Amino acid sequence: MDLILWYAVTLGGFVTFCFLSHRILLMIRVALSYAAFCFLKQKYYPQVHRHVRGSGKLTRFDIVLLVLFVIRNIICLVFEVKDVAGFVERSGVICTINLVPLALGEHMNIVASWCRLSLGTYTRMHKWLGIVAIVEGLLHMAVGAASHNLDLRTTSGIAMLAVGRLEILTK
Repeated sequence: MDLILWYAVTLGGFVTFCFLSHRILLMIRVALSYAAFCFLKQKYYPQVHRHVRGSGKLTRFDIVLLVLFVIRNIICLVFEVKDVAGFVERSGVICTINLVPLALGEHMNIVASWCRLSLGTYTRMHKWLGIVAIVEGLLHMAVGAASHNLDLRTTSGIAMLAVGRLEILTK
C-alpha cells in the first residue's frame, strides 16, 4: 500500500473512533442520568407511610441503610465466634466501637457537614447508633452474666454485674 493511503486510513479510523466513542459516552451519560432519576424517584425521595409510628420523615433509602447497618452488626457479632466467651468479648468490642462516634459529640458535626448530611439525617444516625450500642451492651452484659451463673439476689452479684468484674467469679 501507498504511504498516502495508510495516512488516509489511519486518519479516517481515528476520526471514526472519536465519533463513535463520543456517541457511546453520550449514551452512557444519558443512561446513568435516567438510572439516577429512577433511583431518586423510587427509593430516595418517597417517604415511609406517615401513619407508621416513629417513622417521621424516613425514606425508603433510609430504611435500606438502617437494615444494612443492623445486619452488618449482627454479622460482626456472630461470624467466626467459637464459644460463649468469644461472643461476650466480641459483643463488648463492637459495642465500644459503636459508642465511639456517640462519644465524639459535637466533633461529629464537622464530619456531618463535610458529608453534606442534613440535621434530620444526622439525628437519625445518632439515634440508631445509640440504640444498637445499647442493645449490644445489654446483650454483652446478659450473656456474660448468664455464662458465669451470676446470682443477682445477692449484693455482691449485683455489684459484680454493675462493675463488670465477672472474671472474679472464675477464680
